[in-house]
Amino acid sequence: MAQPAGADALLPPLLERAFELVIVDPAEWSGYVLKPFDTVTGPDSPLARFLGEALDTSIAWEIDRQAEDGGWYPHWTWGDSYPATRKVVRVGIAVELTLKMLGKLRALGAVDNT
Repeated sequence: MAQPAGADALLPPLLERAFELVIVDPAEWSGYVLKPFDTVTGPDSPLARFLGEALDTSIAWEIDRQAEDGGWYPHWTWGDSYPATRKVVRVGIAVELTLKMLGKLRALGAVDNT
């Protein structure tokens, strides 16, 4: 696959910043943090090999978040604001999250392509 000019030059600072930005402690993943899973699009992503076991743990954590109905739902909250709207919007967001999650999990080889 073709890479944009300068991609190789960006990798060292990217890896250096990853130590500061990517949260590898599963105890913190339910908050608003950058998880290993969030930083990759597939097994060939620059950070995939670098994150190694933390990525595998993050993938398993995301799979465990799957609801009984097969979907993924927002883990964030709007507090007490707009309760009627939230019920409607939550479903749409869940559809988008589920499609993205399944696509990424397939790309990472974490689920069957069937």
